[in-house]
Amino acid sequence: MTSSGLKAGSGMNDLLIYNSSQESHATSKGSLYPAKVAFSLGMGKLLLGLLLLVFGVLALLQGSSQAYLGGGLWGGVCVIVSGTLGIMSSRRPCTYFYLASFMAMSIVSLAVSGLVVIFSTIGLIRDDASSRAVFVNTETGEPLAFLGDVVIRRPAVIFSAVLLGLAVLDILLSLFAIAICSREVIWNQATEGGSGDV
Repeated sequence: MTSSGLKAGSGMNDLLIYNSSQESHATSKGSLYPAKVAFSLGMGKLLLGLLLLVFGVLALLQGSSQAYLGGGLWGGVCVIVSGTLGIMSSRRPCTYFYLASFMAMSIVSLAVSGLVVIFSTIGLIRDDASSRAVFVNTETGEPLAFLGDVVIRRPAVIFSAVLLGLAVLDILLSLFAIAICSREVIWNQATEGGSGDV
């Protein structure tokens, strides 16, 4: 009778140990993913995406160089989608689908913002090179150097510079988003793999 009591007791201990390990596994899911940071990243990317759209339209209206490619427009849409997924992934309990989608869209956003940087840099250089003119004498046609240069394409230069700055900011936010998402994704894959082996 004593031996059966020991067996029952050891079985209960095994059951308790098993349950506690299952609870720790359940609570550990999503624990490496900082929801508040993800929410802030999502809001930041959402704001950046809206600004990219606005300045992309302004650059088009102003006739900035390379603006016809629409980098600010499709870049802004991509960043807005990424930011929306970041906000959705910050909700508790942590949803793996939104987390993985946020990471994937941040990678796309990183690539798109890189293209916007390239287009904006080329446009900025071209607009700056063609933005200055000199006063000339209407009778002789000779330049009047003492009056200095006049800037004729200042808005185009400003819009290209703003698009460049916004795209660089999104690259930084996207890298940070990829870092916090990949940590949770790797942890989730490792724990699922470990539980599958047992």
